[in-house]
Amino acid sequence: MIEELFGDLRIEDLLLPYFCTTTNLSRFELAVHRCGPAAEWVLASSSAPGLWPPVVDESGELHIDGGQLDNVPTDVMRRAHQGPLLAVDVCATQQAMTVAPGAAPAVGLRHLLHRRSGDRFPSLVDTINRCALLTSLQQRARAADQADVYLTPDLSSVGFRGFRQLRQAVEIGYRTAMAELADVAHPS
Repeated sequence: MIEELFGDLRIEDLLLPYFCTTTNLSRFELAVHRCGPAAEWVLASSSAPGLWPPVVDESGELHIDGGQLDNVPTDVMRRAHQGPLLAVDVCATQQAMTVAPGAAPAVGLRHLLHRRSGDRFPSLVDTINRCALLTSLQQRARAADQADVYLTPDLSSVGFRGFRQLRQAVEIGYRTAMAELADVAHPS
């Protein structure tokens, strides 16, 4: 879908300045992409480990979602662009991940039968996503310090895989932005 959307478009040919970040697994570092095939780098920057395979660059190095190291790279934006910086952290609000004390993970047939129950162990995808957020959430204060406005819409009701709840997410983001911008324009 991403390749179909972007085709042969290159980042440097976009109408507005753009960059994305990836985690270079080969070098254990954050990579910033300001040029090159848009489809390749957008795909790599959204390739969550465990869900999609890493993207291989022209040197054979492996790239995954940049959020593994820095989910809101305000420092990169601050160094590259002049003017006000508005950042949106869609992962800042997380619900506690808990299970009943003494609960055992369902395995085998029990796993299949209890898969849809509300009282279950987190899925592998949920667990991997939670682990991926650890580093980024630790850097939240640093990211907020670099931004002029730092929005943290509470999308915990949408969830990591809430693609079907896009309209709800947009509405939550819009309300959060309007409330924060009103506070900035008319501080108490």
